[in-house]
Amino acid sequence: DRRFRSAAAALDVATPDSYRAAVADYREILRREPGNVGAAAHLGLALALLATEYGEGADPSTQAQVQRAWFAETQQQRRGGAAHSAPALAARVLISLQAGDREEADRQVKLGHAGHPNAAHVLYAAALLRRAEGDVEGSRSALNAALNVDKDLVAARLALAALDLDEGATAPARAAYDAVLAAHPDHPGALLGRVLANLDAGLEREALADLTGPLARAAARGPQPAADDDARAPRPAGAPPGVVVVTGLESWRQLALAQAYVATEAAAQAQPALEQATAGAPPDARFLLRLMRVRLAQGRVSEARAAFGTANKYLSQANRALALAGAELMLGQGFDAPAEKILAALKASPRRDLLLGRARIGLGQPLAAIEALQRAEASWPRLTQVRVYLLLARALAEPAKADRAGLTQLAAGSHLGHYALGRVLLAGGDQAQARVELTAARGEHVEAGRAAVLLATLLRDRGEVGPALELLDKAVAETGDFAPARAALGRLSEAAGRNVEARQVLTAVLGIDGTRGPRGYRAEPEDYVALALASARLGFVQEAEAALAKVPEADAKGPRLARAQALIQAYKGEAVAAAKALAKVPAADAAARADLGRVQRQAGNAAASEAAYQAALQQDPGHVDALAGLGQLYLLMPGRAPQAVATFERALKAWGQRQYLGAAKRAQIQIGLGRAYLLAGPSHDAAKARAALTAAAADAPADPDAHLYLGRCYLGEGDGARAATSLARALQLDPQLADAHFFTGEALAKTDAARARTAYQEYLRLAKDGSHAALARVALDRLK
Repeated sequence: DRRFRSAAAALDVATPDSYRAAVADYREILRREPGNVGAAAHLGLALALLATEYGEGADPSTQAQVQRAWFAETQQQRRGGAAHSAPALAARVLISLQAGDREEADRQVKLGHAGHPNAAHVLYAAALLRRAEGDVEGSRSALNAALNVDKDLVAARLALAALDLDEGATAPARAAYDAVLAAHPDHPGALLGRVLANLDAGLEREALADLTGPLARAAARGPQPAADDDARAPRPAGAPPGVVVVTGLESWRQLALAQAYVATEAAAQAQPALEQATAGAPPDARFLLRLMRVRLAQGRVSEARAAFGTANKYLSQANRALALAGAELMLGQGFDAPAEKILAALKASPRRDLLLGRARIGLGQPLAAIEALQRAEASWPRLTQVRVYLLLARALAEPAKADRAGLTQLAAGSHLGHYALGRVLLAGGDQAQARVELTAARGEHVEAGRAAVLLATLLRDRGEVGPALELLDKAVAETGDFAPARAALGRLSEAAGRNVEARQVLTAVLGIDGTRGPRGYRAEPEDYVALALASARLGFVQEAEAALAKVPEADAKGPRLARAQALIQAYKGEAVAAAKALAKVPAADAAARADLGRVQRQAGNAAASEAAYQAALQQDPGHVDALAGLGQLYLLMPGRAPQAVATFERALKAWGQRQYLGAAKRAQIQIGLGRAYLLAGPSHDAAKARAALTAAAADAPADPDAHLYLGRCYLGEGDGARAATSLARALQLDPQLADAHFFTGEALAKTDAARARTAYQEYLRLAKDGSHAALARVALDRLK
C-alpha cells in the first residue's frame, strides 16, 4: 500500500524523475508479487506517460509492458474478474497514439469512458486523442474534467498550457507554466514549455537562460545506464556500439536550443543541436512540427517537408496545428497562393497572422499583409520576423515612406533583415546597394531561397550568368524543395545553353514527364517555353510539345515560342517548312541565331545554316552552342574535316571560359571533336579521337553517343573487344540506337558469329534503309 500510494503521488507530479520513481515502485511490487495485476497495469501507465510526455522509452519495451498488463487483466476477466482497469485503458490509448493509430486509441477511450468515466488518467489520455484529432475545445474540456477529478495532476495542467502554446497564445501559456513552476520549482515539463513559449515570442535570451541552466540540469538527470553499460542513455536495439543515444527530455532541449541558435543566427551551434535532437526524436507530432519550423527557419525546405510528413502520421487532417504547419511549409516551398487561401480560412492567431502577412507580401498585396502583421505584432512585439516583414510590407505599400533606417538596423544582425532591405532597394531601382544587401542575405534563414532568386536575377540582368547559375545551383542544393529557385535555375540554364540541366530541373518542377509537379507552384509561361526549347534541342519532341501545350493561349506568342515550335517541327521531319518560318522570326541574340542555324542544318540548307552560326558568333564570339553547331555542320560537309576539328577545338576553348555550362556541354563538344578526328583526310588522328571520346564518356557516362563513337574509334584501331564493350554500354543506355547494333556486328563478326548476326538483324529492323543497310546485308550473307 505504501509503495502504491508513493507511486500514485509520483504519477501526479509528472516529471521524468517522478515517473521513473513510480516505475521503480511498481517493479518492486511486481518483484515481490509477480501476479499483482494492478501493479502491472500501473507500471504500463507510468512507462506510457514517460514516453508520451518526454519521449523516454517510446519503444517496443513500453508497448510490451502495456500489452502484458492488458493480457493479465484479460485472463483475470475470464476467471470472473472486473473489466479492464483505468490505468490499463489509459496506457493503451497513449501507446496507440505513439503508434499513430487514432482509431485504436478512440476504441480504448470509449471503453475507458464507459467503465471509468471519472478516472483522471483516462480523461487525460482522451484529451490527447482529441488534440491529435484537432478538437482543441474537446481536449480542453477533457483536461479540465481530469483536473476536477485530480487537482494535482500536473500533466493535465501542462497539456492545457500546450494547447494555448499551439494556438500561439504564448502569454497565457507562459503564465500557466510559471504557475506550475511556483508549485514545483524546476519542473522539467514546465521549464520546457516556458522555453518554447519564450522562443515563439522572440524572447531568445530568456529561453537560453532556462535551456543552459535548470533545464540542462534536469536533462542531465536522464535515465541511468545499467551497471555494465558505458553509454549515458539506454541503447535501442540495433544502435551501434560506442554511439551515445540522445533520448527523452534532452532531445526536446536540443531542439529548443537549435531554435534559439537559428533565431540568433548562430548556425555553427544550431547544426549539432539539431543532429542530437533528431537522433532521439520522440514519436510526437508537436516535436516534429517544431522541428519542421526550425528547418524552415534555416531555409532547409526538404528537411522540413520530411519532418512534416512524419508528423502527419500522428495527427488528423482536421488538426488546426497541422493545417497551419502545412501552410507554413507551402510558403517555404514558394507556394504563396494556396498557402494564403488556407491561412485566410484558419482561426486567427499570432503565427497564422505572421504567415498570412508573408503570403500576401509574396502575392504583391502589401496593404493586406500589413493588417495581418500588425495583429501578429500586438502579440509578439519582440519577434524579429514580425518586425522585418511589417517594415517590408510598409515599404512595398508606400515606397516613398520606406523606413530604410529601421530595416538597416534590423539587417545589422539578421540575414532576413538584409533580404528585406535588399528587396526594398531593388524595388526602388538601387541595384548596386540591393546587390550588397542580397549578397549579405546569403545564409540560413527563412527567405534564403527568395533572396537567392532575387540576387541571381540581378546578376543575370548585369550579364553575370556564371555567378547567377552558381548561386542558384547552391540555393537549390540548400533549400531543396523551394520551387521558385528550381524554376529560376531551369530558366537560366536554358538561356545559357545548359539544356540537359534545364530539362532535368524544369521537368521535375512542372511534372511534364508524367509525374506530378509540386502542388501549389504557379508556373510562369516562360517555364514551359524554356522547357520546350531545352527539350527540343535535345531531341525530346513529345516532351517539348507537352510543355508548349501548357502555355496559356494568351501567352502563346513571341519569338522564343516560335523558336521552340520550329525546333519541334524540324525534328518531326518538317525541317524545310520550319526553317522558312524561323527565318522570318527576329533573332534578338546569339542563342536565337544558333537555333536558326540548327534548323537550317536539319533542313539541308548548309549555306544558310553556316551564315546563321557565323552571325551568332559575330554577336558573341565565344557562344559555345553556335560553335558546336557549326562544327556539327562541318561534319556533314565533304572535305570540311579540318574546319570541323578547328571549330570544335575553338568550342572547347570557349567552354573553358564558361565552365558554368557544365560537363554535359563539354561532353557534346568532345564527341564532335572525336568524330571530326575520325574523318578521313589530313586532320585524321585516331589517338586524338580516342582521347576526346574517352573524355566525353567520362564527362557524360549516360550519353549513348559518347560510347557509340568511342566504340567506333576502337573498332577503327582493330580492338574489337574494347569496341564491343563500349557499344554494349551505348545499347544499354539506348537500345534503339541503330548504328550501335551495326558496329556491334562489325566488332563481333570474327569472334562471335551468332551475336554478330543478331546485331546486324537488329540494325536492319531499326533502319532497313539506313546508311549501313547494304553492308549489313552483305555481312549477314557472309555469316550464313
